[in-house]
Amino acid sequence: MFEVGKYDLVITDFALGKMNGLDLARAIKGQSASQPIMLVTAYAESVSMGEDRLANIDFLMGKPFSLTQLQEGLEKIFPAA
Repeated sequence: MFEVGKYDLVITDFALGKMNGLDLARAIKGQSASQPIMLVTAYAESVSMGEDRLANIDFLMGKPFSLTQLQEGLEKIFPAA
């Protein structure tokens, strides 16, 4: 369902149905390497253990998160905005 150039940002959870958020990010970056992706998860500590696993993630945010944390992520992904 992803279309190159259609989205400014993809925000996904880690826990999905048939794949996880890391798999989704890998598939999207395979189509559009510059597509920004934010991964949200209640398992941030265990997901972040292997940095190579996060190669396709532009920002990792643990749940629950605050609006301040979301803003920090957006500023990291879109520094000029």
